[in-house]
Amino acid sequence: MKRIFSLLLCLIVSISFFSFNSYAEALSETSVELNVAVELGLLPNSALSRGEEVITRGEFLDALMTLMGAEASGIPVPLTDLSLQSPYYDSICAAYSLGYVNGYSDGTFRENEPMTKGDAVRLLVYVVGFKDLIESGMAVSTAARRADICNFAETHTYPAITVNEAAELLINTADARAVDIDSISQDGADYHFREETVLEKYRGIHKITGVIDGNRFTYLNEKSETQEGWIKIDELFLDAGETNAEELLGYNTSVYYSGGENVNGGLILSAHPYRNKAIDISAKDIVGYSNGELKYENEKGKIVSVKFNLANVDVIYNNRIDVSPKKENFEMEKGTVSVIDNNDDGTYDVVKILAYKTFIVDTVNKKDGRVYGKWGLGAVDFEAYDRVLFVSEIGGKMDVMELAEWDVLMVAESKDAFALTVLYTVGVIEGELSDYEIGEESFLYVNSTPYQASKFFVDNQLHELKKGTQGLYYLDNEGCIAAANFNSNKGHSFGYLMALAPISQFSGDIEVKLMNEKSEKIVTKFAERVVLNGKSVNIKKDEARTALLSLMPGVVIYGLDSNGLVNYIDIPYKENDGEISGLAASENYRNSLCLYYDGISEGTILQYRYNPKVFGGKIAASTNTLFFEIPKDTDKAEDDDYWVYDISYIEENAKKSIQAYRTNSDSLTAEVILFHKEDVAIDSVPTARAVSVIDRVKRTTDEDGNAVYLLRVFTGKQQREYLTLSDAIVDGYTLDGESYSLGSGDVVQLTVDIRGKISNCKLLYSRAKDNMNGANPSTSSFLSNLRVQRAFVFQKYKNNILTTTTPLVSGNQYRQSELEYLEMRNLDNYAILRYDSEEKCVTVCGQNDLIAHINSGNSESSKVVIYDKDGDGKTMIIYE
Repeated sequence: MKRIFSLLLCLIVSISFFSFNSYAEALSETSVELNVAVELGLLPNSALSRGEEVITRGEFLDALMTLMGAEASGIPVPLTDLSLQSPYYDSICAAYSLGYVNGYSDGTFRENEPMTKGDAVRLLVYVVGFKDLIESGMAVSTAARRADICNFAETHTYPAITVNEAAELLINTADARAVDIDSISQDGADYHFREETVLEKYRGIHKITGVIDGNRFTYLNEKSETQEGWIKIDELFLDAGETNAEELLGYNTSVYYSGGENVNGGLILSAHPYRNKAIDISAKDIVGYSNGELKYENEKGKIVSVKFNLANVDVIYNNRIDVSPKKENFEMEKGTVSVIDNNDDGTYDVVKILAYKTFIVDTVNKKDGRVYGKWGLGAVDFEAYDRVLFVSEIGGKMDVMELAEWDVLMVAESKDAFALTVLYTVGVIEGELSDYEIGEESFLYVNSTPYQASKFFVDNQLHELKKGTQGLYYLDNEGCIAAANFNSNKGHSFGYLMALAPISQFSGDIEVKLMNEKSEKIVTKFAERVVLNGKSVNIKKDEARTALLSLMPGVVIYGLDSNGLVNYIDIPYKENDGEISGLAASENYRNSLCLYYDGISEGTILQYRYNPKVFGGKIAASTNTLFFEIPKDTDKAEDDDYWVYDISYIEENAKKSIQAYRTNSDSLTAEVILFHKEDVAIDSVPTARAVSVIDRVKRTTDEDGNAVYLLRVFTGKQQREYLTLSDAIVDGYTLDGESYSLGSGDVVQLTVDIRGKISNCKLLYSRAKDNMNGANPSTSSFLSNLRVQRAFVFQKYKNNILTTTTPLVSGNQYRQSELEYLEMRNLDNYAILRYDSEEKCVTVCGQNDLIAHINSGNSESSKVVIYDKDGDGKTMIIYE
């Protein structure tokens, strides 16, 4: 019935700590310099996909001024084609005021024209400090060679440069030592190179190159570790931040970091391997280790070997140093081996082994967090380890409480029971088992397409294979079938999704109300794992709940498991003249649920005639077509207002507003026709658990005259109004054991039922008491990926800020290592609101309303409350 996921999404996933060669493969598409330039903020993220495209003059100048930290002068510039709406307006003005650019003779700047190499190099040597020397006669080529930006030939060519080439020049300039001019006279010029680089001079960003020999799990040469999220490089301890620095243990690495030079506690902005010779070998290709040689099969199918003595290398086994490695370390079910020469001396220094075992979840003990496996796999006790890394194959952090039956985990345990590494895989295939082949390599044919089955699957489920059986097939991290659930559903049926609602703010369950093909109204819940439009999602994951709760009432294909829970739901996409749009537009839509309008319309009405059941001359209805009738006013409708009829119901020569559905896109016959007694606009069910900021609380009455409260709130940038189910929801509120009245500026989390009424309100931040209702940062007891944090803005640069939970006092100076929960945020990812303490109201504002603490001055700092979900920005509220 459903589309099949591409296996390309499941093969050799790329995430931190799990596979270094996959990280290297990602870099092969763009240059290292381009990645560094983006990570340092010199170029936007979009540049990563434009490496071979030409860079414009405007974008290059923007990168140049960002490197210098230059501010616009505020003086109008005489460039006739420069618009205030240009994204590069400030940078072009800054460059003009510095005397870097003058524009063309006709008074234009032409920001969208390509940047040439010669012009780029001239501007870059200006940044290094050679501007006055060049204007006094020094050749640009001389300055570029002495600064080591590029060679002589490149300074005398004027082709347009690509984004990759621009990034290389920018990073060479960032690493160049800055120039100070001592004097210029007719006899010549005296100048000297500083010890600090251009990047250090202008941005306070330092660079260090060396072997990363410590992370949260281990040091090379000893069983010790740093604090979580930090690394050790050449005796310096740095915060890895959002970079991949932790996974580069054992590699010679170039690291850019903010904070004082050679001072512990700096924040890493970019980290990339530098001059390593590394061989990465998959477990399936390993033949074995003996006599100082690791033999493996290369990509050409030939047996080759790499030589190293286990006694002479640092062996990191499942993220911990192994002081007594053995050849058995290389015998593994799944995983990778990386052999690294990090000092380019021809001998290998580090061997990193990640050895996985497949684990299929059966149940989760919600009291102790212990996960039990199927087929006698025992249990994984997450609490038994000192350090745990648990992430999904796409890199997101996971929590034990998010797991459900049939989830596939790849588990790696260190020998000393100190470190546990768990990879959660997400690939799933659905369909009929057409055939299977069992042998040295085994294959299952699902809907006649072959998929490799792992040895783990064959060992545990070979006896369950039966041709013609429907099932869900779960994939491991190499795209092989690791498990199959042949009892996943009772088949799929058409239904009408009437309503959805979260059952409680703690359980995470979602109530579902459906009408089936017999007009029966079914009230049930979603199963823990649901196949939503072909993708298996875990309802305990916040993004899955958000997707499910956002579904609109309408015709669906649904399935129930053996417990009567909804475990399958397929939402229609639209097809017009062969063009696919909507929810399933990017997927394989064959045999899915298609919504189409092929009839002749009068306004929004499609006409049909009774005989021969042809709608508008195009849409045909067979004797098996189902007719779902939906009432005009769904808010006030009763269950008996929803019905399903057969073809005999259709009235002759009547006009109705209809929607037609089919599962075969080549068919001319509608399988389902939905019509309203009148055309009805159906609103989506309000999303529950949205973090909102109260703008106003007002006592009022509902439509039945009951005393309730009206809450006007901002959810993101949207203002909404909700009534409470009863006045007790607000009247009975307490905080820290005392009566508390919700008011303007409070940050709350609302549970809204299917009628749009507030059934529960949780206070997260009290504006009146200026305090979190719980820990700061808050880690919600019922939603692990939700966090609300009270913080202060420490630094700001363009659209990025650095926040801390430490209160900042104007005029005081702070070292970053002294600040708690220091985090970098991109403001583009946030809806920014402001609480006006005088007007006592909330308004939408912009990035410029945020004020950063200036370490050496008297600037105040914006106090903010920040709402993050899954590490992505959501909402930020400014209180000062």
